[in-house]
Amino acid sequence: MVIHRVVPLLLILFLWTTQLSAWRMEADSIVVNNTVTHINFRQSYETAPLVFILATDEGSDSATIRVNNITTTGFDVYVVEPDGNNGPHEDMNAVPYIAIEEGNHEFPDGTKIVAQKISTNKFQSKFMSGTSWEAITLSGFNATPTVLGEIQTRNSERTDLVVPSAVSQPWVTTAISRVTSAGFSLAIERSEVSIGTLQSEDVAYLAIESGLNGGEHYFTSNGTGKIEYESIRTSDSIRGWDNSTSGYTVNFSKTYTNPMVVANKNTRDGVDGGWLRRRNISTSSISIAIDEDISHDTDRGHTHEIVGVLLFSEPFDMAFEEAIISLDKNSCVVSDVTNGVDKPKRIPSSTIRYAVEVKNEGASIATNVLLNDSLSSEFDETSIKNLQIQSGACDCLGVSSASNNGANGTADGVSPIILDFGDVLGGSVATPTKECGYFEVELR
Repeated sequence: MVIHRVVPLLLILFLWTTQLSAWRMEADSIVVNNTVTHINFRQSYETAPLVFILATDEGSDSATIRVNNITTTGFDVYVVEPDGNNGPHEDMNAVPYIAIEEGNHEFPDGTKIVAQKISTNKFQSKFMSGTSWEAITLSGFNATPTVLGEIQTRNSERTDLVVPSAVSQPWVTTAISRVTSAGFSLAIERSEVSIGTLQSEDVAYLAIESGLNGGEHYFTSNGTGKIEYESIRTSDSIRGWDNSTSGYTVNFSKTYTNPMVVANKNTRDGVDGGWLRRRNISTSSISIAIDEDISHDTDRGHTHEIVGVLLFSEPFDMAFEEAIISLDKNSCVVSDVTNGVDKPKRIPSSTIRYAVEVKNEGASIATNVLLNDSLSSEFDETSIKNLQIQSGACDCLGVSSASNNGANGTADGVSPIILDFGDVLGGSVATPTKECGYFEVELR
C-alpha cells in the first residue's frame, strides 16, 4: 500500500471554537511575620490575580491572615487579631496560598474553575443589624462545588491603628453559605465584633467541582512536572477551636510529599460567625478548626460546619495557554479494481482513505472542533463512506474499524465532509493531545 503525505486534492477548511484564553495560576507556602510582609509571586501576571490563603494555628490568640496591595508581581500579607486580643501575634510558618487570574477557566483535563471577585459591603454579624448576602450565580456545575473566599482589600481598616501592632478594626473575614450547583451566598463576616465602620471591600471567590481526586485530576507544569489536585467538600463535621485541640481531620485521596491546601467554611450554621485555621497538615491529611473572636465572650467553641478544601500536590506556577490546534493529513490507497487490496495503485476507481490528525499543544481544552472537507472533481462524491473519529495519533493503514462510528458526514455529493471531533483536551508541546478522523472515497 502507498501512503501519500501531501494531499493537494482536498480543500481543507478547519474550524474550532474555544471560549478560553491564556491564564496563570500558582500555589506556594510562605512565612508571615508579625509585621507587614511583602510576598513576590512565583511568576508575573497580566492582571493582578486573586489570592486565597489559610491561617495556621501558631499563636494561641484569635487571629487570621489578611492580604492587601495585590499587584501583578506580588502582594502584602499580615497576621491580624480581633478586638478582645492585644493585636501583635506570633509569626505563622508554612502558610499556603493560591493565586489565580480572574476568569472562568478550565484545567487541561476539562475541570471547570471559576475565579471572580465582587465589591460589597454586605455583611453577616451576631450582634449588628442590617445583615444581608450577595447572591453569586454559577453555571456549568452539575453538583455542589467546593468554594473558597478571601477579602482582597483593606478599605475599611482604621488608619489611626497601626496593624498588625494593634487589633484590626473593623474585624472582617469571609462568609459563604447555601452553596448549590447554581450558586451560593457571599458576605463579609463580622462575627461577634461590632466595633468599626465597614466600607465596601473586594471579595474574591473560587468555585471548583467537588470530589476530584489527585489520581485522576492533574496537569503538567513546565517547572515542576505533574501537579495533582483535589477538591473536597467535607461532611457537616468541622467544629471550633475550643472543641478540639488537634482540630478536625480531612483525609486526602492519596499521599503527597508537600501538599498546598487552602480551605473555607461553606456554611454559616453558627451565629458566632468564625473563620478557619489549620491545626496540622501531613502528607495524607489536614486538620482544621473554626476560630472565633473573644470580643463579647471567651468562648471559641463552634457548632458543626461544612468546609470546602482545595489541594495541590506541591508548589507550582503555571501559564495555562489557550488551545493551540494544528492538523496533519495523509492518504493511503486501500484497494483498486485490478489488484484488490494486494499492492493497490492510485488509479481510477481505486479507494483512497484520508486520515486527518488534530493536535492540541495548548494547555486549555478546545471545544467544538470541526473539520470541513470538500473534494475536487477528481473524486466521486457519492462514494464517500466510513467517516469516523478515533482517539490518538493517526495511522492511515491501521484504521481499527471500517464503519461509521458517529462522525458526521455526507455521501450525497451536496454537503461537505464534516468530521466532528467534539472537545479536544489540553496538552503541551512535548505531549500534545491527539485525535484522528478518517474517511474513504473513490477516484473517478
